[in-house]
Amino acid sequence: MELMRAARLHGSNDLRVEDVPVPDATQCKEGVLVEVEWCGICGSDLHLYTSDAPKFQQPFMMGHEFCGVVRKAFPGSTLEEGDRVVTNPTLTCEECFCCWSGWEPQCPKLLFIGLPGGHGGGLSEFVTVQESKLHKIPDNIGFESAALVEPLAVGLHAVRKAEVDDKDWGRKTVLILGGGPVGYAVLANLMAAGADPGRLLVTEPTERRLKSLQSFGVRVLSPDKDDIVKACKELSQGEGVEVAFDCAGKTESAGTAMSAMRPRGTYINVAFWGSNLIVPFYDFFKKEVTCRSSMAYSGDEFREALDLMAQGKYRSIGNMVTARYPLENAQEAFHQLLTRREDHIKILVTPKVSNTTPVAA
Repeated sequence: MELMRAARLHGSNDLRVEDVPVPDATQCKEGVLVEVEWCGICGSDLHLYTSDAPKFQQPFMMGHEFCGVVRKAFPGSTLEEGDRVVTNPTLTCEECFCCWSGWEPQCPKLLFIGLPGGHGGGLSEFVTVQESKLHKIPDNIGFESAALVEPLAVGLHAVRKAEVDDKDWGRKTVLILGGGPVGYAVLANLMAAGADPGRLLVTEPTERRLKSLQSFGVRVLSPDKDDIVKACKELSQGEGVEVAFDCAGKTESAGTAMSAMRPRGTYINVAFWGSNLIVPFYDFFKKEVTCRSSMAYSGDEFREALDLMAQGKYRSIGNMVTARYPLENAQEAFHQLLTRREDHIKILVTPKVSNTTPVAA
């Protein structure tokens, strides 16, 4: 039996890199065996990692933001050995009303590769992936950038939920609350859509993230030090911003967004809340705020994010990656994101020794 190295979650704060069997390409329908190059660590991974009472069978392999190289494809596949590919990790029934409508994130049977209920995981040497979930990486995109397509697709879906034509974003005033990976991805997509950086405000309390966000030419304020509502009013001639993206997921962020918005503005929640979302009633009611949620992305949006990257539409995405770790040190990568959050936006992990670079300080 051929073995590989993989990071498996055994319990709260217990991630072990160990030998497991290389997955069979027949593990899923029209399965293709992919050798992983890079895998990003997501906020949902951190949530599972620290959960005291995880509701899933242990251990399981983690990682859903990954790319790699095809090592084995089935007869008749459109892919062949050596193809560079990035994975859309969503798993749906493909039969329900939501799937047929292009609303894959709302499929009642939605799962993800590398998350509970899904198979495999990108924090390993090999993963079996259904062919339809694999997309060839254009020649002008490196593997590290390809590993960012999944979070960028999350940001693209959020921007689409605002229902603003790309040609109109340049006139919109926008507030982004939270400059972590999700906020960064939303900002990158707004810029790709033609938003005016002079009409955007981003809130972020940590110094390193703040500096990375400023590379877009936008104004970045600290929610701990600055008056966000006042800044939004000044940006919009006293009216309030037209769209607010909540990527922070905190009670105070929702309140700030509602206070900073103009009447009949649009509030879009992109964050995953650990508790119930409490809406500040008076501003919501008096201003007739439109509230929307944004979860994951559709298959079309994943492909669009890859296309936008190939077209060079995503600016400053290199700054999104703040550290790189070898798979053997995956537990340390998680520890860094939990204990030194202020130093990081996105950490990438690789099982390939040839990819290993010095770890960020």
